[in-house]
Amino acid sequence: MIDISREELRAKLIFKKSQLSKELVEPKMHINKCDIHDVIDAAEALTTREKEHRLYGLKELKIQQLDNVIDKLSHNNDIECDTCGVSILSRLEVVPTAQRCFSCQTRVEKLKLK
Repeated sequence: MIDISREELRAKLIFKKSQLSKELVEPKMHINKCDIHDVIDAAEALTTREKEHRLYGLKELKIQQLDNVIDKLSHNNDIECDTCGVSILSRLEVVPTAQRCFSCQTRVEKLKLK
């Protein structure tokens, strides 16, 4: 993995955040009754609305996570693995919302599989 400077990483994350923000579209709150002709249409409309809300929430969460990393980079704070404390700056280029180093994340995922 190539080492990246804090400023380069910060710039990449700001760009990624702006792209994600452009994709963030407020989901519809109401279903237009004129568009619903039968029970199947109503079920499909509800399913679509629920998917839109989940996607919106996930994108909002990712933007918040990116903001946290950008803020840490802006204040020259070390970004360390939550588990072992090793620097994860280079890992953030690949996984911008990472909270653990590769080794610790692998261990956590293996434990989840058991």
